[in-house]
Amino acid sequence: MSSPLNIMNIPSNSVRVPEPEVGTATVINRYRHPQAVVLHPNDFERLVQDSMLADSLGHPDPFPPPTSLARKAHLHLETPGFEAPRLEDGDALEALLAQAQT
Repeated sequence: MSSPLNIMNIPSNSVRVPEPEVGTATVINRYRHPQAVVLHPNDFERLVQDSMLADSLGHPDPFPPPTSLARKAHLHLETPGFEAPRLEDGDALEALLAQAQT
């Protein structure tokens, strides 16, 4: 997956920028308006990773189709007055699953 940020590299001898500090964004203004921001490479990498995460969360994979067991469970849970049993041991859970699959 590509980064949603466009990254442009400029050789350091083409510009004069202050030394970046970790955890600090240095805003460069021109005519009282933000023109550029200087970030430490560690902070920039985090920004890129966060941006990629936000982009991937915006396009989740579709849910797989529900199984017959899942459909039965949802029908039970949507039934007024139905209370799901507490399952605290594996044998009871296996018995309930076996009953639901029939």
